[in-house]
This record gives sequence, structure tokens and C-alpha cells, in this order.
Amino acid sequence: MAARAARITSGNLTRIFLALPEYDTYEDDDLAQQDEVSLRRALGEALRLIGDRLMLVGESRDVNPDPQKLEIIDMLVDEIGGTLKVLNRSGAIQLQGERRDAITALETVDMQLMMLLEQMEQAVVDLLCDDAAIFPMSVRDLSVFLDAFLDLVEERNRLLGMGWESEMRLNFFPGLSQEPS
Repeated sequence: MAARAARITSGNLTRIFLALPEYDTYEDDDLAQQDEVSLRRALGEALRLIGDRLMLVGESRDVNPDPQKLEIIDMLVDEIGGTLKVLNRSGAIQLQGERRDAITALETVDMQLMMLLEQMEQAVVDLLCDDAAIFPMSVRDLSVFLDAFLDLVEERNRLLGMGWESEMRLNFFPGLSQEPS
């Protein structure tokens, strides 16, 4: 089982690595949008695959699966769905703060996201194990990793100027976001 998980992780991480933006191009709005779409698709696909594998956990259990375990798995899959919605946020890219600092922070966040994906995949592999004692610990780990992933996606959106208000195309403080004349 571990070798199979390693191949899946390697493939996902390779796709994400190849989709990492060239942040120096983020001065050009069109190039920045293209890079963001590529990275977000790769991250989203990796997260979706984790959700798919997690759903297999519920399906692969005994003939009479434990309803409580199935409910926990459903909640984790729902959490992945919510994270995908935040990951799919769009809007004009406007790096926040000093450009070099924002790029350094984005690069750090990208690497942390990749590491979390790898940890989440391992937690799902652990959930597939038939050892009942591992299940609660793996659920806890996966939940912690999902929360951290969501926080990093939110931070990434913030650094790109696509915070939660971009979802509704709102700007609550229009005078503060514009350059003075």
C-alpha cells in the first residue's frame, strides 16, 4: 500500500511543482492569471483526488460499516469541498505589501501547501488500513492538515489581493484600496 501511495503523491506533487507560478511575471495581469489558474487547478486536482480516496475509505469498510465512521468521513469530504471553493476564488491579482516580500511569502506558502498535500495523502492511506486503533488518530491528523491547508489557501488569496471579499466582488473600503491622486 505504501508504494502505491508514494507514486500517487509523487505524481500530484510533480504536477503542482510544474504549475508553480513564475512570480516575476505577476506584473503582467494576463500572465499572472494564467499562472494562477494552472496552479489552482493542480492544487484542486490533488485535493479532489484525496477526497476521492477518502470516499473509498467509507466504501471499503465492512459489509455493515460503522455509521459514525461514515459520518466522520462525510464531514472530512465536505471540508475538502469547502476548501476547494476557497481555492477557486478569483479576481484581479494585486500583490499585497512590498512586491518582493509578497513573492517570498507566496513561495513559502506554495511549498507548505505541497507538504500538507503529502501529509494528507498519507493520512488517507492510514485510514485505509484495517487497524481500528489507527482510524481516530488518522482522522484527527487529516482534519488538522485540512485546516492548515485552508488557512494557507486563505493566506495565499490574501497575498494576491483575492481575500474573501473577492468572492462577492466587494470592496468595503474603496478609498483605502486605491492609490492617492
